[in-house]
Amino acid sequence: MKATELKYYKTPIIVTIFIIVASFFLNEIHQQIIAFILIFSVGVIHGANDINLIQKKSKKTNNLFFIKTLFLYILVVLFGCFSFFYIPSVGLLFFIFFSSYHFGEQHWEQKIKNIKFSRFLKFIFYTSYGSIILNLLFFIKYDEVKNIIYKISNYNIPIIIFQSIAFTSIICFLFFIFSFKKMRRFFFIELITIILMMLLFNFTTLILAFGSYFVLWHSFPSMKDQIKYLYGSFNFKNILFYLKASLLYWIASILSLIFVKIYFTIPESYLVPLFFSFMAAITFPHVLVIGRIKGSI
Repeated sequence: MKATELKYYKTPIIVTIFIIVASFFLNEIHQQIIAFILIFSVGVIHGANDINLIQKKSKKTNNLFFIKTLFLYILVVLFGCFSFFYIPSVGLLFFIFFSSYHFGEQHWEQKIKNIKFSRFLKFIFYTSYGSIILNLLFFIKYDEVKNIIYKISNYNIPIIIFQSIAFTSIICFLFFIFSFKKMRRFFFIELITIILMMLLFNFTTLILAFGSYFVLWHSFPSMKDQIKYLYGSFNFKNILFYLKASLLYWIASILSLIFVKIYFTIPESYLVPLFFSFMAAITFPHVLVIGRIKGSI
């Protein structure tokens, strides 16, 4: 594997190992605090520049286009909220499906950009990889995940569902890896990555497990790609531009969650399901925007 390709793995692997080791010295509350800080900072911010990305892609910066885009974006967020509150089983399936594809796309898009295969095959490949990560998490943290899903949808999902999906996704992923010669060089580093994810999921709390993967392996690399796309290069000055442009949406996202917590009677046991519902609502439009930027949607 080339050094330029290994750089995608070096930092997240080191930090993930650090989090695994640190988890032995942190109680559940401390792990939750760290997880929420990661998710509500880098995690939310990485999706806070979607309107600017759309404007950059369309090359339209007038106020009318901005208002129209913002309206459609909010509409998709509201659809996500509606689906989770009124048809939760559908909302949950969409969240898992969209997230699987989105995680796989971010992780692999740059690595396989010189490998030619159809958009449909890329879709299957990206989804299979993201599905491995999510379903390993669901399988390893089954008892907690089962309770969260039940509180959201009133469905009890047997563990064999997660096991079957994870197994099928692994077979699909391996088929792609060994079918394309240029992808085989990633096999061992990806094997190490997946083993590391299993250790992370096993030794940390559910929220820290999800938050660590979401921020280290997805959100931060996504931010870097977005900054390069918007401003041409990744440096301190452009990071500040990106953060400034993200500020309003980030504040609106955090305030909306605080509003729901304060003005609606939500038992403490429902806070984690509320958190995942919030993540799902803001995930839907973000996946569509990034897919549009990368030309996959």
